[in-house]
Amino acid sequence: MTSTKASPRGYLIGQDGFHAVFWPSLFVAFCCTHTPFAAWISPLATVHAFWRQAYAVLLDRLMRGAHGMMWWSVFGLLSSSCCALQLILNLFNFGCAGFNTYLGPVRPFFLAVTITLNVRMWQLAIPNLGLPSTPEHYLPSLIISTLTAVLLSLLPEITEWRNRSSVDKATAAAVVASTAAAASAGTLTEVVLSLEGLGCVACTSAVQGAIQKITTGKVIASAVALEAKEARITIACDEKEARDSVVPDIIEQIESAGFEATLETVEEISETSTTASTPRSQTPRQRSLAKPE
Repeated sequence: MTSTKASPRGYLIGQDGFHAVFWPSLFVAFCCTHTPFAAWISPLATVHAFWRQAYAVLLDRLMRGAHGMMWWSVFGLLSSSCCALQLILNLFNFGCAGFNTYLGPVRPFFLAVTITLNVRMWQLAIPNLGLPSTPEHYLPSLIISTLTAVLLSLLPEITEWRNRSSVDKATAAAVVASTAAAASAGTLTEVVLSLEGLGCVACTSAVQGAIQKITTGKVIASAVALEAKEARITIACDEKEARDSVVPDIIEQIESAGFEATLETVEEISETSTTASTPRSQTPRQRSLAKPE
């Protein structure tokens, strides 16, 4: 039965709809935090006045070591759709907490606010550097605060890059393995699993890691697609062995990580087609479903 839930999205920088929210948000945030720009737009003048009072209090707190840095980290954490928290939950096999479902659509706004606040922080802090009244931890706190915010804000992109790197390495290994299989008259089987519970790129990383835990040596390539909610896996065995032993083991590992997996298709493939393109780009619906009754 096909799921009626909307396909999850990564809400990564550059994806559809990201810039339509990010740039207007950055403009408004910049105007609210800079007096000359706020004066041009009368509705923003009141917001700017309130912002200056709130910022004076917040800045004093932010410059007091770790306690202040924590507040800047919150903005970076929101800018990442709480990807860091999801990665921590993945370590304990809690599955997807759903942060990205609610925070993903507003991630461009929080990213714009994070950039604006950090720029404004440095604008106000630089004139105070080197003054006798400036504490020694002032500059290190600024640097650590900014680096923390940048790391947290870009965590989804970093996670996606790691996922893609892992897939590229697995693809290269699959080409070598398929060549060896051809030489030994072995058989390769491609399996497609339908996944439930995926909510962000951190979840795809968790599923990818669960697949890589298979120690039989049969799995030679795998790719997890967030929006398609599927895992495509190339296994060095025939179809019967894949159904009877390898696939159940993979599903067990995925479910132990907190996600649901069901078998969609399983098909023996030729070594020539695997060498040309691994994994293949066909969808499960484009191939026949050969499940036993």
